[in-house]
Amino acid sequence: MAASRADVASIATILLESGEPGELLAAVEAYFQYCGEIVGAPSPNATQLREGVAISPEDTARCTLDVLRTATFVRGVRTALDALHQQLPARRLRVLYAGCGPFAPLGILPIVSSDAASSSGSAQEDWLFVDVHASALVQARRLVEHWQLTEARTSFLCADASRLPVREWAPDLVIVEVMQRSLAKEPQLAVTAALTELLAPEGILIPTAVEVHLALARLSTEFDLTGARTPVSRPRVRKGLGRLLRVDRENAAELYARATSEGGLDLGRRVVGRLEEADMTPILRTSIEVFAEHYLGDYDSGLTVPEVLRGLTPVRGGDTFVAHYEMGPLPRLRVERTSGSGPEDAPSDPSLGMPPHLG
Repeated sequence: MAASRADVASIATILLESGEPGELLAAVEAYFQYCGEIVGAPSPNATQLREGVAISPEDTARCTLDVLRTATFVRGVRTALDALHQQLPARRLRVLYAGCGPFAPLGILPIVSSDAASSSGSAQEDWLFVDVHASALVQARRLVEHWQLTEARTSFLCADASRLPVREWAPDLVIVEVMQRSLAKEPQLAVTAALTELLAPEGILIPTAVEVHLALARLSTEFDLTGARTPVSRPRVRKGLGRLLRVDRENAAELYARATSEGGLDLGRRVVGRLEEADMTPILRTSIEVFAEHYLGDYDSGLTVPEVLRGLTPVRGGDTFVAHYEMGPLPRLRVERTSGSGPEDAPSDPSLGMPPHLG
């Protein structure tokens, strides 16, 4: 028998309230299983967009299993909805969820949690689910109908979210999670730039900000190279070289305009200076401010496991790194060194960049 509305509400409650890793893991695994039982296997086919890859519905669905990623985003969306309901009590909120995929967890779980978690009671919201894959939208709609999410009015649009035909619709909340680490490959910047221009003046963007920092790290303390499933617990040896990129509501459109008109973003130079530690390797660190106190830092998610730039070693004191963010079919953050072994594209070593259970 397929999972009931009550089953999904229980999952939403756990993701919103539990601090136990085992409970969170069991909840996302149950949601993934329930969705698959109801709508079947998602398509394995990705789509190449003008400014990034829309990963396959199958891969989008599997992202649900990235436990803290799902829990943190669900909490951020729920908190943002509650804040907007309190700020705009007379308005039926408009929510745009870009890249929802077939299982649409960042829409379905906050909606089903409305009675239990929202101070406003039954949700007064209009949700627009957007995905470039028609099959994903068919499956997402089946889930909404199966679980009778009638407290929110839902509609579905098959489109590239960076080029929406709906220009007059000013959402109060925009959810964009179409990214990989270091803002590589997927169209997070292009979609964020397009949708922030649609946001209502008092609207909220989720994630609030994505940052990428350059640092040096001793890999023997940064990762457990023995094959264990968790990062090492001993203190990490690092030297920060500063933030390369921040994408938020205030700057996304301007960054995108510069990146497309100038052939990429010049992110400046970072000088190593005096290097007191040997055997240091450049890494890219991604952090995600979802909303309010909800945040993903190092190793919380597959999105925030550092990228390793092995081709830029050995690092010496006085080395200078130059960073660029390039748009196009495969967006990427490119780091070069003015001396030494030359350029390195991130990611360069996936086996070091992601623990086995997130690969």
